[in-house]
Amino acid sequence: AAKDRVIAAKDGVIAARDGEMEEQKRALAARAGEIARLQLVEGAQRRALLQRDEQEAGRDDALAAKDGVIAAKDGEIAARDEEMEEQRRVLQEALAARDEEVAR
Repeated sequence: AAKDRVIAAKDGVIAARDGEMEEQKRALAARAGEIARLQLVEGAQRRALLQRDEQEAGRDDALAAKDGVIAAKDGEIAARDEEMEEQRRVLQEALAARDEEVAR
């Protein structure tokens, strides 16, 4: 009878340890699930950041293109200004020559 009680006690200890191990397995599985969830969130955040970076790069490209258009228009305006200044100078010279001619 004493041996049976010792065996029963040992069986109880083994069952308690088995229960603790099962609890540890569940805790590890829960932690693994949480890690996997966090990795998914991190991946989604990285994709969102990359997408935002790509959008910003696209906006930068668009701004650079607009700057190029503005620079080209500024060049056209400067060329027209030079042309008009040249025409004004030629007209002033012609008027001055005519005034000289009239004065004679």
